[in-house]
Amino acid sequence: MLAKALTIILPVALPFLVYALYLKYAQAKSGERRGWAKAPWLLIGLSAAVLTVVSLLIFRVLSGEDPHSVYVAPSFDPGSNQILPGHMEQPPEAGTDDRPRSLRPPAER
Repeated sequence: MLAKALTIILPVALPFLVYALYLKYAQAKSGERRGWAKAPWLLIGLSAAVLTVVSLLIFRVLSGEDPHSVYVAPSFDPGSNQILPGHMEQPPEAGTDDRPRSLRPPAER
């Protein structure tokens, strides 16, 4: 959950929080009350999107997983009657892939 907060929620919320602090500062300094109606919404939205993409890229690079590893989705094990969590696995060795050639990544064709 912390990873989701750091990679998605914080980067989206940060530009809005910075603008809110700017509004408080500007109001305290000039006494003029400015609201959110004239906010630079495009700039705030674009900066939120850029921060989210950057945080996802950083998380991917610093996660410690092999870039070629394959994500295995959570699954149900009927034998133990439990849900197995999602995890990363190493891809199969070259030549042992039983997928049709058209379904393999371009580098393996």
